[in-house]
Amino acid sequence: MAGNRCRDHAHKRVPYIDQSGLYAIEDALLTLQDKNVLVLMTGLQEQPRDMLEKVGVIPNLVPEENLYPDFQSAIKALETGRAGYRQDKLAGTG
Repeated sequence: MAGNRCRDHAHKRVPYIDQSGLYAIEDALLTLQDKNVLVLMTGLQEQPRDMLEKVGVIPNLVPEENLYPDFQSAIKALETGRAGYRQDKLAGTG
Protein backbone atom coordinates (compact mmCIF):
# COMPACT_ATOMS: atom_id res chain seq x y z
CA MET A 1 0.00 0.00 0.00
CA ALA A 2 2.95 2.28 -0.41
CA GLY A 3 1.92 5.69 -1.66
CA ASN A 4 -1.70 5.16 -0.68
CA ARG A 5 -3.34 7.08 2.11
CA CYS A 6 -6.10 5.85 4.38
CA ARG A 7 -8.32 8.15 6.34
CA ASP A 8 -10.59 7.08 9.16
CA HIS A 9 -13.33 9.63 9.64
CA ALA A 10 -14.99 7.60 12.42
CA HIS A 11 -18.53 7.35 11.09
CA LYS A 12 -19.41 5.50 14.31
CA ARG A 13 -19.47 8.92 15.98
CA VAL A 14 -21.94 10.37 13.47
CA PRO A 15 -25.40 9.28 14.61
CA TYR A 16 -27.27 11.79 12.44
CA ILE A 17 -26.72 13.64 9.18
CA ASP A 18 -28.82 16.52 7.86
CA GLN A 19 -29.34 17.52 4.26
CA SER A 20 -26.45 19.98 4.14
CA GLY A 21 -24.09 17.33 5.51
CA LEU A 22 -25.41 14.86 2.99
CA TYR A 23 -24.70 17.21 0.10
CA ALA A 24 -21.23 17.99 1.46
CA ILE A 25 -20.43 14.27 1.53
CA GLU A 26 -21.81 13.81 -1.97
CA ASP A 27 -19.69 16.70 -3.30
CA ALA A 28 -16.58 15.29 -1.62
CA LEU A 29 -17.27 11.84 -3.06
CA LEU A 30 -17.74 13.25 -6.55
CA THR A 31 -14.41 15.07 -6.26
CA LEU A 32 -12.70 11.88 -5.08
CA GLN A 33 -14.32 9.89 -7.89
CA ASP A 34 -13.03 12.41 -10.45
CA LYS A 35 -9.54 11.79 -9.06
CA ASN A 36 -10.00 7.99 -9.20
CA VAL A 37 -9.75 7.67 -5.42
CA LEU A 38 -11.15 4.47 -3.97
CA VAL A 39 -13.63 5.29 -1.20
CA LEU A 40 -14.47 2.81 1.53
CA MET A 41 -16.89 3.68 4.31
CA THR A 42 -16.75 2.15 7.75
CA GLY A 43 -19.04 2.07 10.75
CA LEU A 44 -22.01 3.84 9.21
CA GLN A 45 -24.89 4.21 11.63
CA GLU A 46 -28.48 3.58 10.57
CA GLN A 47 -29.72 7.13 9.94
CA PRO A 48 -26.71 8.36 7.92
CA ARG A 49 -26.70 5.16 5.88
CA ASP A 50 -30.44 5.46 5.17
CA MET A 51 -29.95 9.05 3.98
CA LEU A 52 -27.00 8.07 1.76
CA GLU A 53 -29.11 5.30 0.24
CA LYS A 54 -32.16 7.55 -0.31
CA VAL A 55 -30.20 9.99 -2.46
CA GLY A 56 -28.27 7.24 -4.24
CA VAL A 57 -24.81 7.90 -2.82
CA ILE A 58 -24.98 4.24 -1.84
CA PRO A 59 -24.70 2.39 -4.27
CA ASN A 60 -23.98 4.91 -7.06
CA LEU A 61 -20.88 6.59 -5.59
CA VAL A 62 -20.00 4.08 -2.87
CA PRO A 63 -21.05 0.53 -3.78
CA GLU A 64 -22.30 -1.83 -1.05
CA GLU A 65 -19.07 -3.79 -1.52
CA ASN A 66 -17.14 -0.77 -0.24
CA LEU A 67 -19.00 -0.56 3.10
CA TYR A 68 -17.37 -2.17 6.12
CA PRO A 69 -18.42 -2.51 9.75
CA ASP A 70 -15.13 -1.09 11.04
CA PHE A 71 -11.80 0.38 9.94
CA GLN A 72 -9.87 -2.85 10.54
CA SER A 73 -12.20 -4.78 8.21
CA ALA A 74 -11.63 -2.22 5.48
CA ILE A 75 -7.85 -2.36 5.93
CA LYS A 76 -7.92 -6.15 5.80
CA ALA A 77 -9.95 -6.02 2.57
CA LEU A 78 -7.41 -3.62 1.08
CA GLU A 79 -4.48 -5.78 2.14
CA THR A 80 -6.02 -8.92 0.65
CA GLY A 81 -7.09 -7.22 -2.57
CA ARG A 82 -10.82 -7.71 -1.94
CA ALA A 83 -11.72 -4.01 -1.65
CA GLY A 84 -12.79 -1.82 -4.50
CA TYR A 85 -13.36 -4.26 -7.32
CA ARG A 86 -16.79 -2.81 -8.13
CA GLN A 87 -15.47 0.78 -7.96
CA ASP A 88 -13.38 -0.03 -11.06
CA LYS A 89 -16.49 -1.26 -12.89
CA LEU A 90 -18.43 1.87 -11.96
CA ALA A 91 -15.62 4.04 -13.30
CA GLY A 92 -15.67 2.05 -16.55
CA THR A 93 -12.19 0.61 -16.13
CA GLY A 94 -13.08 -2.93 -15.04
